[in-house]
Amino acid sequence: MFRKGLHVFVLDCDYGLGIVTRGSLDTVLAFTEEELDRLTYSDLERNREKLINLKSTDFLFEFMDHMC
Repeated sequence: MFRKGLHVFVLDCDYGLGIVTRGSLDTVLAFTEEELDRLTYSDLERNREKLINLKSTDFLFEFMDHMC
């Protein structure tokens, strides 16, 4: 269920844009499968930046420079 070796983040734009590439994680969330099943939208609202690794749109340019 949990996968290592992926770099995952979401750009903070109109609807959010999820980016998944090979690489190392910025942070690892310590949730059990049961805790993930119980997460609600309210939980996301309270801790959006950490839960979805929310990044500013400017981060995309930094990320692309690093990838090339």
